Amino acid sequence: MPLAYGGDEPPAAQGDAIGAVLDALIQENAQVPIRTIKLVVPFFPAQAAILIGRLPLTESRLTLQDWTYGATGAWGGRTLARIASMMLAKDPEPSQGMWNGNVVGFVASVVAASEEELQITVSSASAVRGLGGSATCGDSWGGNATPGWPEVYAYHLVENDSDASAPVVVDLDGDRITFQRIEEHPGWGSCHGVDWLNPSTRHRLIAYWLGVHDKEMCWQPVELFTIVWTDKAAYQHQLGEIIESEREKLHATVEGLHQRGLMTGIEAERFAPRLVVTVRCEITPCLLQ
Repeated sequence: MPLAYGGDEPPAAQGDAIGAVLDALIQENAQVPIRTIKLVVPFFPAQAAILIGRLPLTESRLTLQDWTYGATGAWGGRTLARIASMMLAKDPEPSQGMWNGNVVGFVASVVAASEEELQITVSSASAVRGLGGSATCGDSWGGNATPGWPEVYAYHLVENDSDASAPVVVDLDGDRITFQRIEEHPGWGSCHGVDWLNPSTRHRLIAYWLGVHDKEMCWQPVELFTIVWTDKAAYQHQLGEIIESEREKLHATVEGLHQRGLMTGIEAERFAPRLVVTVRCEITPCLLQ
């Protein structure tokens, strides 16, 4: 049953029919051809992610690469880019990525888009700062079932949910994307939404390629430092030492990927995680200017 492309979504009955077919395929653990997955992904990105995860990378690699480029046309495109990156990460060498409009190796594209932020506080006395956390919650509005239809089931992707028995879409070294099958019309909510590609999730990919846990990496996506003010020369010296030390860690990461054969020599020379430095002055009056 072809999708109607007259608007943003297919007609309700047609959408329910396609959703019911996809539900049956998922529940029966069927393998669906790539061409079919590509047809339904604009309107059923969660189901498309579940189905493509059942195919070998030899069949899905090119489509997953397109997903990392944001080429799905789906409202869940950024979620699919993250999931596709996790799937490709298990065998990244044959894959390609995009950076500034150019085709490069997939690992190089992740490295080039990654980032470390140095948050430096200048104070008059030693201070310890903490980081807060947050969770992303998502909700689906409820609606009315189509008269004369049985219940239609929707699928929702969740990350690192506490339910260990949840069916897995992709698991990368304990970072688990799973799915839930929910009655579509009553509505649904969760605080375990899938993170998009960002400095933290790219950092996890790099750690996986280096064979370490992301918390054991020599640098983190956000690093906090405090410089106790004595005079401007001492401040500039400490700031320079901090920046140079972190830059060396980033280059060591790139060299580690190169030694593992995941980046070419040219890529290792061209690409490295970006270092972003922000300085906050907490002395009054601030003497940095």
